[in-house]
Amino acid sequence: MLFLLLLIPFVSASADYDVQIVTQYLQTYGYLTHDNKTVSSIGVGGNSSSFQEALIKFQDFFRIEATGELDNETITIMKKPRCGVKDYPQSFTLYDTKWKKNKLGWKFVYGNQQDKSIAEKCFAEWARHTNMTFLWMKGSLILL
Repeated sequence: MLFLLLLIPFVSASADYDVQIVTQYLQTYGYLTHDNKTVSSIGVGGNSSSFQEALIKFQDFFRIEATGELDNETITIMKKPRCGVKDYPQSFTLYDTKWKKNKLGWKFVYGNQQDKSIAEKCFAEWARHTNMTFLWMKGSLILL
């Protein structure tokens, strides 16, 4: 009987923590896609390869030992309060649509000629790498 009492503290952390809660957390913060969300395929121990890959990605992100196992250190980090912004967003577009405008007007409300010059260089560099055109506007800003 004494032997069993000594083993209880060494039970895996994942046995005490609900795999569905962890799966939801990994989906919420971009580690597990909704394509891989079927908890039934993960099983009681959280053994699917996509689940383990998501855990490893999470552990790497938070710079803890990336074992792919649901250990105490991983659970402790997951229990900390945080905002709802994903660590790994699936897409940087809203509603899977592309912005149709490619000419943007800009101006400074406050600033001097040096500020304007710096902004012009930044916009020129941005335009070099995209199909965007940035135009300095004296009046009100408009999308062209």
